[in-house]
This record gives sequence, C-alpha cells and structure tokens, in this order.
Amino acid sequence: MKKLTKCLAVLSSAVMALSAGIMQASAGFEDIVYDEIITAPNGYVYPLRIYDCMQYMGIIFKMPDGVVPTAEELGIDGVISKYTADNYGSGLLEMLIDKGGSGWGFEDTVEPTENQYVIQTEYMMSEEEAEKLAEKLVVRGLVEEAGVWYWHVIQKGTVRIEEDTTHLEIIFKNEEEAGKFSLEKYPEIKDMLKYSNYSERKINGTTVDLLCSDDSSYYYDPEKGTYDSMGLYNDVKSLNEIMASKYDEIEKVDLHYQIPYSSGETTNAVCSAKPVWGDATNDDVINLYDAIEISKYIMNISGIDEDTVLLADINRDGKTDIYDAIEVAKCIMEK
Repeated sequence: MKKLTKCLAVLSSAVMALSAGIMQASAGFEDIVYDEIITAPNGYVYPLRIYDCMQYMGIIFKMPDGVVPTAEELGIDGVISKYTADNYGSGLLEMLIDKGGSGWGFEDTVEPTENQYVIQTEYMMSEEEAEKLAEKLVVRGLVEEAGVWYWHVIQKGTVRIEEDTTHLEIIFKNEEEAGKFSLEKYPEIKDMLKYSNYSERKINGTTVDLLCSDDSSYYYDPEKGTYDSMGLYNDVKSLNEIMASKYDEIEKVDLHYQIPYSSGETTNAVCSAKPVWGDATNDDVINLYDAIEISKYIMNISGIDEDTVLLADINRDGKTDIYDAIEVAKCIMEK
C-alpha cells in the first residue's frame, strides 16, 4: 500500500505540471452550404446552392446473434424496431466530397445487416445525451456496436429568377442597419450589377430582399428564354467581396435560392460510438489523470460510477485493476 501511495503521489505531482484546459470532443454536426456549378445537356451552365444537413434521429445498434433487445434491458424508454433502411441511398457521401463540400465525420452510410436495430430518441433526449447513451450500451456490453443515427439530407437550390426579375439578398448584422437601407447609400450595387430597374424591397429581420429587373435584357435573353446565371453569379460574388469589406454593417450579399419541392435526397448515416477505453475521467483522452483515477479506485478512495469503472478497463479483461493503470501509463509514454 505504501508503494502504491507513493506512486500516486508521483503521478499527482506530474499532473500538476500539465496545462489545465483539456478540450472535450463535440458530437454534433453543423449544416454544410456550398455552391456547385452544373452544365446541362444543352450546354447551359448554372449554379446550384447545396444544402447538406444531418438530422438527428436516434440510436442504431447491433445485438449479438440470437439476442432480441428489449427497452427494459437496455434502459431505454422507447420502441425498438428492426433496422431496414428503406430510404437508404448509396454514394451520397462520396458525391459530396468529390464536389468540393466539406466531409462529415461519420463512418459511412448504413446498410442493413443482421441483428441491427434502431430506436428513435430525437423527442426523448438531446443528440449529446444519445451519444452518451450509445457509448454506455457498448461499455456495459449490452450491444456489440452502437452509434447516433442520423438522416442525411441533401437539397439543391436554384437561383430565384422570375422572368426578368432576380431576388438579391443583402444581409445586415442587425435589424436597425437593415432598416436604413437605400440604394443611394450603396452605389456599388448599381455599378456592379447590370440591371436597369431596382423595384420594391422587402425587409425581413436583418435581410433586405431587393428585386432587380432588366428591361434591357443584359442577363435575360427573351428570344431563347434563358438567363445568364453564371454572369449574374460571378457579378454578385464580386459585389459581396466589395460590400462586405467596405461596409462594417453588412454581413453578406447573395442571390436568393429556391429549393424545388422534390429536390431532397436522403440516406441514413451513423456516427459510431467508440468508447475511449481507459478513460477513467470521462474527458475523451488518455492521460495521467486517468492513471491517478484508476489508482484511487484500486485504493477505494475514488467516487467514479459503475459505467466509468467499466470504461477504465483498458485491457478489457472484465475488471479494473493495477494492470489497467500500467496499460494507461504505457499509452501515455507511447504518445
């Protein structure tokens, strides 16, 4: 016991020398918005605004062969159903990355396999709580695999053009500045955009919706019934760069995009719960704090709960003991 206490004192001294703030990993996803340039079969080139989001649905998990899960055994107050992935669609993640959008952090799209189940928890608990529960199911050995289940949605918006009229959005940093908008105050709009008329404007919170029309047909070709979308797109991009840098009150200048009703593409995705074995402090990293906590547990002076005791079992032999503390020390030295 004296040797163990001395070891604990040495570990404590080393910890005091470490910098304090350890960042905890975040589980949530942010929506991705980006533009894609499309060439139609007839040669017409136009921009698309891609809206890519992950809608949190619940928990997806895999059971051992022959084991049918019950909500009571798993400690989940909800209806468990077999995962079928009726709306599964392949290749959307690869398409997103290939087209230049930022990639998501999930493992891959989820194809149905044997012994796979889901429970919709989006109305029962938060996304962060679902992530913690999925991890606990794995740590407790109740399931083989688990993760947060998402509905991956991709929608494609086109520039809102009504005959020869385009909607231009001028987004301000606050409503007061938006209310002071006037074309005279921002001459760059008329200088850079090739419209002859700027009609009624509608203010919605911090956004000014400016209706731009062109009776001289610079962008719009009435004979062909086409619009020079790329010329307009490039002009607005240049205008945004100038306006956002010149005027502190302006957040962004952008075209207004509309999403066709049937444009959404969906598939299922999962962010796998991967417990950090040996993490006795529940901060998602392995360091000296964990070695200390395991040592304290061995000496019966720790207040960690049963789930954390299971998580601290880094060598996965079914018990948390001195060998786990040694294994954590090895992990630290190998970094």
